[in-house]
Amino acid sequence: MLKPQQKTMKKFLIFLGIVCLIAGVSLFSNSLLRIDREGTFSVFDQFDNVRVYEERPILYRYQNPNYFTRFDTIGSIQDAQEILRYLGARELFREYVNDIIIIYAHSPLITKYQRVHRRRVNVMIAIRNDRISVGSPLLKGSF
Repeated sequence: MLKPQQKTMKKFLIFLGIVCLIAGVSLFSNSLLRIDREGTFSVFDQFDNVRVYEERPILYRYQNPNYFTRFDTIGSIQDAQEILRYLGARELFREYVNDIIIIYAHSPLITKYQRVHRRRVNVMIAIRNDRISVGSPLLKGSF
């Protein structure tokens, strides 16, 4: 049988574990911020107003489920595949529009998603020439 102090400590540790779990989920819910590359980060709100950052913004500010995030950088199809691996994302399908390759993928590290062709998409990458645009859950803006 546990003493009252031990019961209190056990409850506190359970509470602390739950807080850490919630904090961990919120840190990963927009993993685009964790991509370690030079580039420009943009946030689109629910009204499609955009805010562009040359430096990486603070993580917690963009957990709003109505926000779409975007990361633009230099790279090729190989770099896009590296980003997918980093995000733990599985490619679902591709589209080709003129000289643009568009990859739709799903990452378990990102909680937000949109349904596209009945699939949960939360990473969208457009590759053209030497530029990559990564969006979550979808890519907003021109590419």
